[in-house]
Amino acid sequence: MIGSYEYYKQIFKDAPKPFAFVDLDLLDANIKAIAQEAGGKKIRVASKSIRCPDVLRRILAADDVYQGIMCYTAEEAIFLARQGFDDLLLGYPQWHAEALNDVISLMGEGKTITCMVDSIEHVEHIAWLATAKQIVVPICIDIDMSTDFPGLHFGVWRSPLTRWE
Repeated sequence: MIGSYEYYKQIFKDAPKPFAFVDLDLLDANIKAIAQEAGGKKIRVASKSIRCPDVLRRILAADDVYQGIMCYTAEEAIFLARQGFDDLLLGYPQWHAEALNDVISLMGEGKTITCMVDSIEHVEHIAWLATAKQIVVPICIDIDMSTDFPGLHFGVWRSPLTRWE
């Protein structure tokens, strides 16, 4: 059956390994199905799950529901911005001054990049770097929305912010 593990195992049995393959028909079907399920809400694509710029372009071009990319690191945002992508969100707070300076420089060139923060120290650090370049840096606040129950924790242990009051 087309699309099954056995189908791909058979057609690629003689292909030298490792290799990459994307079934564009199935990808397009998934893109369409996700767009329909979105109910008009915008979807930001997570680049840590999709590591190929051409696939990212295909997704973003497929439907207006797809808007922007959430990047794993500042370096990844820099790479994607240099590949022509825009509307990038750094999915995690970044501290490394050299990478943040490159991100801020790209903002000065007109790229839309939002930095994630989870402490006043992050805000102050980014502000200090941005002031030197006279750039206003948009930020997104990461709040840990995990839930604790007696003996059980649901969620991540990432952000020190656990409430918005």
